Amino acid sequence: MTGLPIGTGAAARVGIRPLLLAIAVCMLLLACRPPLAGEGGDLAGASLAPGATALPTDTPAPAVALKPTTQTSISVQLFRGFGPADAALQYGQALDSYTASNIVLNLATPLVGYDPFTVQPAPDSVNLWVGTVADVAGARAKGLDLVAVGEVTGRDPTVLVLPAKQGKEPLTSLKGKTVLADTAGAAASVRAALVAAGLKPGDVTIITPDDPSAPFDPSQLLDGTVAAAAVSDYDGWARIEEAAVAAGTDPAAFVKRELRPADAALLGELIWAQKSDVADQALAPAITAFLAVVAQTQVACAKAVEDCAGAAASQSDRTPEGLAWSIDQLDRLLFPSADGILHIEQAAWDRTVAAMAAADIAGVDGLTFTNTLTDAVIAALGPQLDLKGASFTPRDDLPLLPSPGAGSSSAPSPASPAPKESAAP
Repeated sequence: MTGLPIGTGAAARVGIRPLLLAIAVCMLLLACRPPLAGEGGDLAGASLAPGATALPTDTPAPAVALKPTTQTSISVQLFRGFGPADAALQYGQALDSYTASNIVLNLATPLVGYDPFTVQPAPDSVNLWVGTVADVAGARAKGLDLVAVGEVTGRDPTVLVLPAKQGKEPLTSLKGKTVLADTAGAAASVRAALVAAGLKPGDVTIITPDDPSAPFDPSQLLDGTVAAAAVSDYDGWARIEEAAVAAGTDPAAFVKRELRPADAALLGELIWAQKSDVADQALAPAITAFLAVVAQTQVACAKAVEDCAGAAASQSDRTPEGLAWSIDQLDRLLFPSADGILHIEQAAWDRTVAAMAAADIAGVDGLTFTNTLTDAVIAALGPQLDLKGASFTPRDDLPLLPSPGAGSSSAPSPASPAPKESAAP
């Protein structure tokens, strides 16, 4: 663990089941870091002809209408291990649609010791990043000028999980204690909330996993090693509940609480690109096409939760049933959307940058966003897809945990070494 002191598409099921085989291709890429633009890679040599699809689909994918004229390699750097928030990048339908949209997609999961801002320019290639404001705040120091071009999670999903008996205590009660965060983004979010509550730098120690690509292990919360955990509402919280049941603990022994009121929510994961690429007339269309496929898949999977959970389960340590619950919870963060999913709200951006700056996250003042590409996606796909979620209805038949006597929940996450504290970077 790393110690961080404060202040430091188409119709519902169209093309998803027939395309699960195609996921195996993308899964192979996640066994090791896929090359960034300019490094070559297996997909580059195995790409289908422009406009072709990996497997036949029942209907054309709406996002294909926005494909660039030149086949473009897009390398996407993730800042967290594969989970529901990232799943839209590689569901069966999405993988097929990327190929049909003239995009060769490479995904890079986070690796210890690897610089996520390493870029090797190459013709017809573009690099993107999927992460929070805090994740990419250090890009400028690495020589990159990044701009947010769209949302992925809709808003910050971070919640604070505590033992039930402490559930209603103020955040200031955590002074002098240790909080476990499932991702660096969650660590930054809870740090900002603690500072806003009146705590000072050093009052609380926040620890994060040494390996951000490994499944989140909540055992330190269950055994009392840490006082609380800052986790995503749709994945980390689910893992805590599942692990409690697997350990024979009543899941009601832990409660979650929001860090901020709904009308003061911060932004969650965003899609980032280099400003120079967004301004490039040859590369901007590929970024727009990428956004279109993500939006199309998010809409489609909201109506085919089980299919998408089954696809995601092949890369996850969690069960399809648990993932179905998580995907539905993620959908609740996305829909409804007044301006359409992917669209970045100015007020939410301002709140997020201000909160991160107050928490001493260096570099946030150099970040910007644009809705130019997202607006193009909404204009093109809006007539065909419900990008605002007006017809979205949350599922009430997807319990995270089985009812008593219905069998056990998913297997517990593998144990990880005890945390070790180190100075903040």
